[in-house]
Amino acid sequence: MSIALNEERKKQERQLVRKIDLHVMPLFCLFYFVDYLDRSNVSNAVIAGLKDDINLQGTQFSTSVSVFFITYIMFQIPSNMVLKRIGARLWLSIIILVWGLITLSMALLKDFTGLVITRLFLGAAESGFVPGILFQMSRIYKPQELGFRISLLICMAASAGVAAGPIAYAASKLGDKSDIKGWRYIFIFEGAPTILLSLLSFWLLFDDISNVGWLTSTQKQLQEARMAEYIKDDRREPITLKTIQTVFMDIKTWVFSVMFTLTSINLTSITTFSPIIIKGFGFSSLTTQLLTAPPSVIAALLILICGLLADRGNKRAIMVASGSCLIALGFLLLAILDNRWGSYGAIFVVAAGMGIQAPIGMSWSTVNYPDLTVRAVAVAVVSMMGNIGNVAASYLYQVPESDALYLDKDAHFHTASEGSGHGMYKPFHLFIFVLCYIMFIH
Repeated sequence: MSIALNEERKKQERQLVRKIDLHVMPLFCLFYFVDYLDRSNVSNAVIAGLKDDINLQGTQFSTSVSVFFITYIMFQIPSNMVLKRIGARLWLSIIILVWGLITLSMALLKDFTGLVITRLFLGAAESGFVPGILFQMSRIYKPQELGFRISLLICMAASAGVAAGPIAYAASKLGDKSDIKGWRYIFIFEGAPTILLSLLSFWLLFDDISNVGWLTSTQKQLQEARMAEYIKDDRREPITLKTIQTVFMDIKTWVFSVMFTLTSINLTSITTFSPIIIKGFGFSSLTTQLLTAPPSVIAALLILICGLLADRGNKRAIMVASGSCLIALGFLLLAILDNRWGSYGAIFVVAAGMGIQAPIGMSWSTVNYPDLTVRAVAVAVVSMMGNIGNVAASYLYQVPESDALYLDKDAHFHTASEGSGHGMYKPFHLFIFVLCYIMFIH
């Protein structure tokens, strides 16, 4: 009798999770797609003519990339504190609206100062989105259910890379036929839909899953019962200085932060700078916009596969270590190859490694803090400190003063980034340390 009841309970729980997935994951995936599309479009805009029109020189482009992460880091903990106080529905909708308006305003850029200011505000606006979404997911899914679902989100980030190239290509072609420059169309095409998405967010999001109308009372009780083991505090408990102290005194927080920092250096090197790196191989601007898409397809597929395997096999350390080694190999190939198609192939190796590593790395920290209030701060802290790596990565590649310099077969070593061969090789050493940290917490 008890076995039959247990099987019936498992069946009901599977049905419940599928229903939650149907209502939650498409929305979160759409948000994630737009988030990464809007934050990384500046490289496509540079290739489409932004650099010349606002006269970017020296390290100015790198500075414009890095300032995004400065405010992104600064506002992550405050943003999650606001989210816990006023609720996800209102706060995340405001976040999406603001970053959409900022993205749209970038179509009006006239100089480097304007670019820096808008990137600063964009970083502040987007700072609370990823930790906010991860926090919400940790409240409705069990730890063993998170890996694959977070991999779906990261797949959307990779899919943004797939879409960014064709969007930039279309914008550039349109710019050639009108008085508005192509790079301005990029920001218009990506900013305006984000503003509309904020309205959809306010309509469909929820603060607490126990209050949604699409679950029956029985399903709500089952959801509360199945999550009781993993959520051990009153959801209304405020975040205090003691909460923050608890997070910073936990060794897991520092280990995850270091791992995420080193990982971010490599991720940003490819996701943000891939158009510049690929153009440095000797391709034209329009061809470059299209060539940025295929590596992201490979990354997206592996993200889905490895996210599913991580949940089923609980082999997070092995998978992250394997992905790290593959990324290191890809960067090493980029450093030593001088054939443009061979170098382009190395981008696929790096993308494959990221596809293996990314979903596990992000979900790992969300399942190690059973206390909800501590978890809200911890997720933000890990994300905040990890993004320091993005600031460092912003200066690994520089935009050449002249597009003609891209035609040099060695441009991606000596021009696209002064010494960028060394910049690409450094992550090889950094990932050796990542492996050590992974084994430490496994």
